[in-house]
Amino acid sequence: MLVNITPCRIADTRPGPLNVGPRATPLGADETYSIAAHGSNGNCVVPNGAVALATNVTAVGASQQTNPRLFPADADLPLASSLNPSPGAPPTPNALTVGLSQSGQFSIYNFAGQVHVVIDVSGCYVDHDHDDRYYTQAEVDALLAPTEVTRTLHVSALEFSPPRSGESEWSEFQSNSDDPSGRTFRPNVGNAESLWAPVQLPDRAVFTRVEFFYYDQNNNIVNDLQFRLIENTGSGTITMAQTQSVGDLPNRRSAIDETINSAMIKPSSTYYLEVRRQSWGSSLFADAQAISSVVITYQIEK
Repeated sequence: MLVNITPCRIADTRPGPLNVGPRATPLGADETYSIAAHGSNGNCVVPNGAVALATNVTAVGASQQTNPRLFPADADLPLASSLNPSPGAPPTPNALTVGLSQSGQFSIYNFAGQVHVVIDVSGCYVDHDHDDRYYTQAEVDALLAPTEVTRTLHVSALEFSPPRSGESEWSEFQSNSDDPSGRTFRPNVGNAESLWAPVQLPDRAVFTRVEFFYYDQNNNIVNDLQFRLIENTGSGTITMAQTQSVGDLPNRRSAIDETINSAMIKPSSTYYLEVRRQSWGSSLFADAQAISSVVITYQIEK
């Protein structure tokens, strides 16, 4: 990561008032000169954590055609030149990024003749430390992973109908149901054995819980209300959830099933709810039993 610093001169090998740093003589032929970068050197202050410098390097007064090369002090001499000065040529700067050794030094090598070098620093590079300003790989994976969102579907008693035509009227029945709506209904049916309501959920939704709200003060266990969530595959039916009411318990107002079979919605299947009992006479049902609603909890990937 590049860190900007105040531009400064870290080395100038020319003697006299232009000199910067400990050296005031040109580099000789086949000579390597190392320069410390970390801390205060020349006119620069470079952080100790710097791993490279952004520099501007100029060769001055070359006595022969040569090719100075900059490189980390603990690295092998590179083959590529950093500059290509020749005698009588005007000073020509070149922008270079040079790495630093573990001890914070870099070197400059001169191939032939003598040449002065001027090195300015405009910035330094430090290691990316992945602190808490950045996401870790695990956090990125978690953000990209599908999210399961829990939703609910409310099915009112008024959405149920008997399997035969002409038996779909309902009457509101006052009771103490736990359903938030506080309303329960009883069907005006003859001898229908069951009531049905369609269920429509997004493809690949997963059922997790079904809760049936009802009113039942019938103390005959045989006539308790039975509730089912059913999948019709086209070739048969699968009971996905099943539970029943408990008669003669005034405080019992809902039945829950959280053990769902074949829980994922399939595009090729249809789904419905069923309320039934073995012997469903109209007077018995009207006197003691009523339905409020069904709440289906499911999850879907977001």
